[in-house]
This record gives sequence, C-alpha cells and structure tokens, in this order.
Amino acid sequence: MKKLKKIINLRLACAILSTQLLLTTQCVAVENEAVYRKEDLNIPRIRGNSARDQAGVFQIRLPCFSYLTGSCIYDYFDDKQSCLASVLVSNDLTVFEGYHENINIVASSAAEKIKSFVCRSKGNLSFSNPVFAENTLVQCENLTLHALFETGSLKMFCQELENLASLIVTGNEELNVLKIKKITNTGKVQIKSKSHLEYERLTNRGELSLDSDCLFKCEDTGFMLNKGSWQASKNVIMQGGTFRNQDAGKVEILGSARLENITLFHNECRENGIWRVDKDFYFQGARYLSADSSITRIDGIWEHHSERLDLQGQITAGRLAAFDIAGLAHFCCRIEVGTMRVFARSDIISNARAQFKINHHFLLDTKDTLDFDSRLVITGKVPSSSVENKNLS
Repeated sequence: MKKLKKIINLRLACAILSTQLLLTTQCVAVENEAVYRKEDLNIPRIRGNSARDQAGVFQIRLPCFSYLTGSCIYDYFDDKQSCLASVLVSNDLTVFEGYHENINIVASSAAEKIKSFVCRSKGNLSFSNPVFAENTLVQCENLTLHALFETGSLKMFCQELENLASLIVTGNEELNVLKIKKITNTGKVQIKSKSHLEYERLTNRGELSLDSDCLFKCEDTGFMLNKGSWQASKNVIMQGGTFRNQDAGKVEILGSARLENITLFHNECRENGIWRVDKDFYFQGARYLSADSSITRIDGIWEHHSERLDLQGQITAGRLAAFDIAGLAHFCCRIEVGTMRVFARSDIISNARAQFKINHHFLLDTKDTLDFDSRLVITGKVPSSSVENKNLS
C-alpha cells in the first residue's frame, strides 16, 4: 500500500508541480501597474465623441488609431461639460480612464489591433463591438462584453464580469491573471496560455476552453457552477469552494487534475453530465457526490480523500482508485477499475444497485459497519479481494 501511494504521489507531482510553481510565483501585484499620468504630459488634447442613450449609459467612441501619428489625449464630456473619460494614445500604448459610473466603449469600426491597452474606470464598463489587442489590463467595477474581445495576454480586476459574446486570449509568454468576484459566461471563453483565476462565484452556461495550465482559486464560501462545456487541454489545479456540475454539464480535462479543499457535486444531471480526466486525478475535500445519471471517467490514477463519499452513476477508472474517507462511504454505482481500495473510518454501504467490475484487486477496509449487498466481478490472472471490518452485515 505504501509503495502504491508513493507511485500516486510521484505521478501527480510530475504532472502538476511545475504548473503550481509557475502559476503561484508569477501572480504578482499587477493591479498597481503604473501607467502614464496625462496631467504630466505636454501633448495635444482632442475632444472626443460621446452620447448618452435612454438607459443613461454614455457611449464613448475610441479613435481610429491607424490614422494617428505621435501622441495625443482624447477627452470626452457630458452636456454639463463634466469629463466622462480620457484616452491617452502614445506610441504603442493606449490608456482609457473612465470617470462616469456607466460607460459603453465603442471601438473603431476597423479591425485594427491595439498593442498595449490599459482600461480603467471607477464605474461600470461595456464593449459593444469587437476589440483586438496584444496586451490588455482592465480595472473596473462591472464589465460586460457584448462582442468579441481578443487579446494576447490579459490582466483583469473586476467585481463582476458578464460575457455575452466571446473572450479569447490568444496567448504569449505572459501569465494571465484574473481576479473577479463574480463571473457569468453565456458565450465563449478561450484562454490559450497559462492563467491564474481568482473568483467567488463563477457560472458557465456557455463554452469554457483552456489550452494551457490553469490555477483556479475560489473563496471557501464561493462556488463554480457548470451547465455548459468546460474543457482543459493541459493540467488544472482548483482550490477552495464548491464545484457543481449540473444538467448536461460537461467537464473534460485532457491532462491531470488536482482539486484541493473542495466540495464536488456531480449531480442533477438530467442528460448524462460528464466528468472526465484523461490522466491522474487527485481530490481532497469535504464531500464528493455523483448522481445516478452522471458519467465519470478517470483514465489515470484516482487518489481520493474526503469526509464523505457518495458515488452513483457510471464510473470508469484506470488501473487504481484509492479512496480514504473520514466518514461514510456510500456506493450505488456501476464502476469498472483495475484495482480499487476503500478505507473508511465510518460505515461502508454498498446497496443492491451497485456493480463492481474489478480487473485485479478489491479491498474494503472499515473501522465501523460494512453493509455490502452488491454484485462483484473480479477478473484478471491473479484476482484477489478482501474485507476488513469490525461489524459485517
């Protein structure tokens, strides 16, 4: 058992350690990055175009940068000549500073790319037509995307982000850092480079695609709700909060996954919700629950530590699934795995609906009561099974 545990830890470390070190050490204090102070610049100032719609939102139209030469500042005013926003254009840098509580930014109609785009506002911001940038920093209260927003790298600090269209980070050598309290995605989010995401509430009803290693940090009282498509091509680390995969929610991680201090509910899946990890899967948290209609597939080693385990639905694992449960372990699932080991400090309950197809070894070890009324099939050249408990019912 000790040898197997060393193998598990070594494989997980090789797949995820480099990811964790990079994502945690490079998450620097980019919130306070310095930008040009327009008060200190002796450059031309131009009055920009702005209009107020019926909802009281000011429409700020950015200039067409390809026609600009040198540096200048665009100032935008309301009817009372109060400054709504300013845009500094200097060489490869564009800085937007908003002073009104509700501003919609209208980018140039030409599909031109802004090299370095800094966007800061004291209030709410929205984008109503496509934006293309090489590097982007956004700071505001609430941000709404109504159109494509494409950037090479992204630093974003908001209270709330609502994506109704497409947010695409094409990727470069920089680490993407997003610190957002509430995220709602009903469109498409695609991040192609390494990312660090901190949040309190994340709801995905659209498409979330991660093409590189990613670290998710959730507040302990927060949650991630997935009712759409959630795919990661590399390794994923998730820390804190509750993860709920509901309805036809589909989670596919093509690399390794490490979940720490998490409660996972793979339930309420009316249309066979999927949880799939192609390599090793490490879980440590309060509770793990999968519903009867759910599908779980772990192709690598599954190492599991939780206070309670409730497994239902269809489950397929690789050559080893090792469960260490502090409390109750309940099985009502159809599971197929090479070797399965369950250690529970409380009861192990496996009812008549549960079916176990084990290719090699099967071990149940409980310090309390074992209630096993399930079908068990053990195949392989050297099959073995054992039960260790105080009270067998």
